[in-house]
Amino acid sequence: MDHFRRRTGVVHLSGPADADGDDELAPADAEWHRQSPEWIAQNAQLAAAIVREVEALPLAQRETFVLFAHHELSLDEVAQITGVGAETAQSRLRYARRTLCNRLDNWNPGHG
Repeated sequence: MDHFRRRTGVVHLSGPADADGDDELAPADAEWHRQSPEWIAQNAQLAAAIVREVEALPLAQRETFVLFAHHELSLDEVAQITGVGAETAQSRLRYARRTLCNRLDNWNPGHG
């Protein structure tokens, strides 16, 4: 998830640059772009790809990842709930993140 958050930084237009020669969207334009049908469709495709890949994780990794990332529990809380040590919970989370990053690294709308 962090990988995709970093990729959403600057949005570039595919058309000509603005009057200043800067092709980045102005904040108001960026907000409009986030509401465009293309952006909404792409976001929905990415969300579906993330869900698919999380569901494909081994059960122990999926459980740890969901408790930590979605339910925002600490690693100590995750360890307590899952009945494992904190180091095991941390390892499971690390493996889950690595797997998700590898599987989603080359994600492309329409291919995924």
